[in-house]
Amino acid sequence: MLKMFERKGAFVVVFFLATLSLFARQTLFGVDSYGWKSYVCSGWGETFFASNPLAILFFDLMPCSMLFFKALMFGSLVLSLWFLFKIVWDNYGERIAWSSILFLLALSPMVLFEFGKFENELLAYPIIIFGIYCFLNKKWFEGVVSFIASLVFWGWPYYLTTFGGPVLEQQYFSGMLLLFGLIFCVPMIFLSKRKDILVGGLVSIGLFLLNMKFFVFLLPFLVFGIAEAVKLLDKRLLLHKYAFLIAFFLLICWNLAFFIATPSVWEQQIVVDSVEMQKDLNIPIYNDWSYGYWLIDNGFETENHPGQNQDYNYSELEKPFLALTKEDLSTQGCELINSSSSFTRSVNLWKCE
Repeated sequence: MLKMFERKGAFVVVFFLATLSLFARQTLFGVDSYGWKSYVCSGWGETFFASNPLAILFFDLMPCSMLFFKALMFGSLVLSLWFLFKIVWDNYGERIAWSSILFLLALSPMVLFEFGKFENELLAYPIIIFGIYCFLNKKWFEGVVSFIASLVFWGWPYYLTTFGGPVLEQQYFSGMLLLFGLIFCVPMIFLSKRKDILVGGLVSIGLFLLNMKFFVFLLPFLVFGIAEAVKLLDKRLLLHKYAFLIAFFLLICWNLAFFIATPSVWEQQIVVDSVEMQKDLNIPIYNDWSYGYWLIDNGFETENHPGQNQDYNYSELEKPFLALTKEDLSTQGCELINSSSSFTRSVNLWKCE
């Protein structure tokens, strides 16, 4: 018992260090995270009440604390990794289990970036993975109960009807890029001699390719593919050594990428500036829909947010107004107040009079 407790403690410490950027960021990651933060901190939740009525009850109990949000994300991540670790350990032994989980994190940004979103799905992920763990161990009742329990937090059956949906993550094959180095481990799943792994792997790959939201169902089978790859590396000691060096380098890269991912501190400051200017000037703010939750989180209840998914034609709006947009409005006589840009994204605050 003591040895297992020590092992779990070491597991938490190792993967805390491997995902340190979760805590290092000063802001939450992504867009929808701020919708849920707005609900917890200010009670705004018109997007979530109908689609997540049971999850709402749990979010009602949460404190408005960035540290709590990040601890919840890390807790979901490390608990899910522990069940994945157990799946590999039961079939390949402890040493390969350690290697497999480290490669899972290092060869792709998928786990860090998906568990780094403060959303209702976060609470369902470890329950789903535990359910698959139960199925793989022929604990059918526990597996079924886990899948049903996960529906409290995330209505994943809904996505079976939304293949090819309007957002990027629901587009066909959208998860291929996110797999990155793990794409080479996907075919390794089929080296397993277990029929349930072959069938489950095939189904989960199909779901993932149709809708990236199903990534969590792929993870328990993907670790089998990684374990088979580690077995092959064991036969080539020099290659194994270089594989760990590459994995260590990539792990640092993914953490840096997550640390600077949108919204940055500078992007958030532009949102704060726009809300303060709106109060001072008493003129409306119009925004691209993807910035809607950021504005709501800062106290401006815009009608244009990810729950609406619509953008304005700024040339048709009555002046004066402020505009928070990626567009260039200089040709419309607007003054650029503040701007933040990167290779992939730009946020501009315009004053149009």
